[in-house]
Amino acid sequence: MDEARRFLRYVTPGLVFLVETLLLLWVLLPDWPEEQLSQLRQIKNGAGLGFVLVAILGSGGLGFVFSIAHHWLYWCSEKETSVGVGPESGSCPKQRLGKLKKCLKSRLSRLREALYRFLARWSINHGDFIRRLRSNGLLSLFDATTHKEVPENIIPQGFDAWAITTAIWHERLATSKRIKGAARRSDSLVDLMHSMGTGRIASFCALLVALAIAGRVAPRSLDLVPVIRFVMTFIVWVAVFALHQANYKRTSLAAQRVIEEILHDALAEEAKLAEEAKADKEEARKEVSPRTYIVLTKSEPPAPPQPAI
Repeated sequence: MDEARRFLRYVTPGLVFLVETLLLLWVLLPDWPEEQLSQLRQIKNGAGLGFVLVAILGSGGLGFVFSIAHHWLYWCSEKETSVGVGPESGSCPKQRLGKLKKCLKSRLSRLREALYRFLARWSINHGDFIRRLRSNGLLSLFDATTHKEVPENIIPQGFDAWAITTAIWHERLATSKRIKGAARRSDSLVDLMHSMGTGRIASFCALLVALAIAGRVAPRSLDLVPVIRFVMTFIVWVAVFALHQANYKRTSLAAQRVIEEILHDALAEEAKLAEEAKADKEEARKEVSPRTYIVLTKSEPPAPPQPAI
């Protein structure tokens, strides 16, 4: 069941892309999609089940490509800075290659940040959750290199916060009844969130493909009807894309709150049990009566009385 759900996680965005592309083309060029669909019906009647299988696999491949783009944006950060490779100055080939890599990395970071701002992603960030756990005394962080406790003012964000939360979750998956009971539901929420995020990428690509097809097959005209259809295409796409955004935001917040609430309760219960065990140990130590040691020494007999003179 879990594997089927993950398979649909890739198939669904591909189907969304195909459906939205046809919808936008139908608004922009009403006759062209009907002609293509009639040709597809003829191919389907000849191919039968093979056509359906190829369509499913093709949509799964498209969904995987869209998922790569979604995760690329999901892990990007506004605070991310590109780090140069090699010395800042010099004319040897290795140094010139380092400068080129630094330039390309900087441009790629700016492009990703622009896409980040445009798509307005709501990725899960457990930074505030980790800060709350540390302030409540439920979590302590130590540096892996120095083995010293991380200062309170340093709060992990983004990928680091996700790695810490995921490690804590899976370390207690087999021992905590709370986490074990909610693992299936939390996994389904995360899969649904990523499917919604991938659907946004599919919707954005559907607009680009629809405009590219229309620019290739339709004659360019500034008449009133083509202009109205062009404007209506953008209105329809904005409405559909807004729905994608709203659903992705709501699903992301739901998944984050469910995971953090369950993990907080599990850690609080663990801390409570540890305190109770410590209190019981102290109480048992107090109930043990102290032993009394009596030292017996051999005393000499008293001296006989002296006769009176």
